Amino acid sequence: QEGSITRVLGGIPGFISGFTTDVPCVANCSNAGCTGDGFLGVCVASGGGFLARVDVTDPGSGYDVNNPPTMFCVMGGGRLVAPGGTSLTPIIPSRPSLTIFRAQGAVVTFETHHRGLQ
Repeated sequence: QEGSITRVLGGIPGFISGFTTDVPCVANCSNAGCTGDGFLGVCVASGGGFLARVDVTDPGSGYDVNNPPTMFCVMGGGRLVAPGGTSLTPIIPSRPSLTIFRAQGAVVTFETHHRGLQ
């Protein structure tokens, strides 16, 4: 899904003071060049104030792998935090490109290239 956030990595397990129940995860696109909207996720608590994982409930659209949003867990009072002071990394697949190396008869050898983490 080009332009959608399919996974969120990093900061796991990460400690967040007061993190005892699941809370929303948001994509903040306030940095220069960032585009896209609609991402919805859940920061899943593992107990003891640690983040177990981030579940993506809506990948959104229009995000750019070269200018990704900043990801945060939304705590009480709307406080935006990243677990343990680390960053959460959004995974935004890009359109693969195709390079043809050799074509002989009906046999075509090719290689795909992806930008960013997959």
